[in-house]
Amino acid sequence: MTSPVYFTLDGHITTGMVAGNGDGGDGYASAGDSKAYGKTTGSKGIYFDPDSSTLYFDFSFKKLKSGLYTPAANGGVHIHTSEPADDSDSSGDSSSYDYFANGAALYSLNTTSELQSGLNLDNGPIADNAKSGKLSGSIVIDDDDVSTLLTGKTYINIHSNKYQNGEIRGNLTPYTTIPSQYADPELPNPIVTSYYFDGKAGKGLRFNNGSSPNTLTADGSPATSPSDAKGNMKGKLTNYYNSLTDRMFFDFNFKNLSGGIYTDAANGGVHIHGPTTSSDPFGDADPLYFLNTIQDSNVPNQTQDLMLWKGPVADKKTKGTLMGSFAVGNDTNLQNFTKGLMYNNVHSYDYQGGEIRGNLFPQMMFHSTAGSGGGSSASSGRYASDFDAMSGDDSSSIVDLSSSYC
Repeated sequence: MTSPVYFTLDGHITTGMVAGNGDGGDGYASAGDSKAYGKTTGSKGIYFDPDSSTLYFDFSFKKLKSGLYTPAANGGVHIHTSEPADDSDSSGDSSSYDYFANGAALYSLNTTSELQSGLNLDNGPIADNAKSGKLSGSIVIDDDDVSTLLTGKTYINIHSNKYQNGEIRGNLTPYTTIPSQYADPELPNPIVTSYYFDGKAGKGLRFNNGSSPNTLTADGSPATSPSDAKGNMKGKLTNYYNSLTDRMFFDFNFKNLSGGIYTDAANGGVHIHGPTTSSDPFGDADPLYFLNTIQDSNVPNQTQDLMLWKGPVADKKTKGTLMGSFAVGNDTNLQNFTKGLMYNNVHSYDYQGGEIRGNLFPQMMFHSTAGSGGGSSASSGRYASDFDAMSGDDSSSIVDLSSSYC
């Protein structure tokens, strides 16, 4: 009996299924066009059973303003491939493969078994023009498509009346062990690493989680009393890194900031700083990624390919939520993430050097390892050498990475 392969949904902009998680235009919704959202549901979400070649799914969506467009290739909800029809991008270089590309539909999930071979629905199909819905069941995957599925080259796409080619989508990213016979020898297998916030004062984003005392002003004057500001990730495992697409996903909130957020602090007031040192992981470091800003060529300190689904938070707000993703961009920074030497820092008017912070510590690493006998191993992934010192073997732990999404 072969262990199942579990999937999370993600994309270009954020976790789950949203507009902007893939290429927009030509009948597809772009980032900002829609606030519709989809996520995995149930205790197991989406997983593949290699022994029966069956994909089991349980997911839902909401806020399709123009309603589901069921005439779209029979049903309006499909598994698509991001592979080009002419196989023009077959260089084997993971940095050149476009995981966010739009491609052909492979399987219809919102229909009947008479119209889609191998489909078995426990919940569904969803009616035409529905603005929300839930689909659960299973679909038998053809042998020719299994490798495509298990190497991150498929996505779930939901079509609406306004965006008939697709309003929201989410890439199917495997995060547990891939059987060797299905690995792609020319592309690395995914490595998903989840992170949590921690520091000297405890888990989450907290006052005095780093250098103590926190700074009261930009010139470093010491704080005289502890802050009651606090912040946390929303739910569990919402900060994680996908090695295939080089995306770091984040979803966290904060409240009770003293004087409100100080957005003049190095552009935006919410940053990832680093690296600190292994001898003093809770020390101070310069900002590297600027999370509370917008993509604008006229704005300094741009984070590489930052995409926000929630945010930015306006100046002087005492609470807020940031949700999105960015490209890590280089192996040095990724190595420092895996060592726990990077931290989130939130600046306020009363504590301009940083009021609350939390180091990003790796919590679990999911190697989609091919193993011996074919394909690539976890060590062949993007920046793979950075993972070697941290993990001695692959993990097939079953953790619901998407249960905490909105």
